Amino acid sequence: MLQKIKNSNFYIIIKKFNQSLRKINFFEKIILKINNKSIRDYFLSITSLDVIFYKIINFIIVALIVLLSGFLVREWAIDLVVKTKETHHGPIFHFTLNNGIALGRINNHSGIVYTLQSIPIILGFLSFIFLKNSCYYVPLLFLLFGGLGNIIDRSIPEFELFNALPNIFHNSLINPNSVGGGDDVINGVVDYWKFVNSIINLFDVYIVVGVCVLVVILVIRFIIKWKNDSDNQDIIKKVADENDLEINEISNKPFGYDDLKKS
Repeated sequence: MLQKIKNSNFYIIIKKFNQSLRKINFFEKIILKINNKSIRDYFLSITSLDVIFYKIINFIIVALIVLLSGFLVREWAIDLVVKTKETHHGPIFHFTLNNGIALGRINNHSGIVYTLQSIPIILGFLSFIFLKNSCYYVPLLFLLFGGLGNIIDRSIPEFELFNALPNIFHNSLINPNSVGGGDDVINGVVDYWKFVNSIINLFDVYIVVGVCVLVVILVIRFIIKWKNDSDNQDIIKKVADENDLEINEISNKPFGYDDLKKS
């Protein structure tokens, strides 16, 4: 089956396309000025056009999946609460507005909350730019866009919730004394899915999935590297033992002494 795919016209076209992109590097002249060979090779590997092209493709696809699905489900959850005037529907749907992070310990300082959420996302996107191994692209992007979705979600006020259920949700713009404590329509993240002892949203799911996949990939790569290193050590030891054996056999007959003795 795999051989048939490799022999297909589509696979051949894609392979040629990749090879043509790999030959193009708009930054090559600048990078070749770097004296250190390992650094030079690293930057050449991450700036070839095929790497940039597939990073952009992954970036766009994951962004569309995460942000579109996350905000569509968000709007559905808000509409359900507004129409029914109920925040609980069944054992899973528990609607709330989360105004903080760190298990709600930081919930009345919006500037700190935005900063603490934004810094790792910015660093994550920078690391994606310099990421060499393509197996990390998709899980890292799911993690980053999940976090970005929560930041955007927090910045959108949900005035319709305050108008529909003022006894549950409050507006800190109208009543500054109500800042913090959760269920504030200003700087609140929409959470609606009860999972174990937490209430999360789809963006949180994407973050958890991204982290789990990254951990699995790291563990698998560590095991493969450890196995390869172990196999290499066994080969080296075997070769060394064989060489020692040959040396011992030769040294047992120095200058043909035994042969002379027998004669």
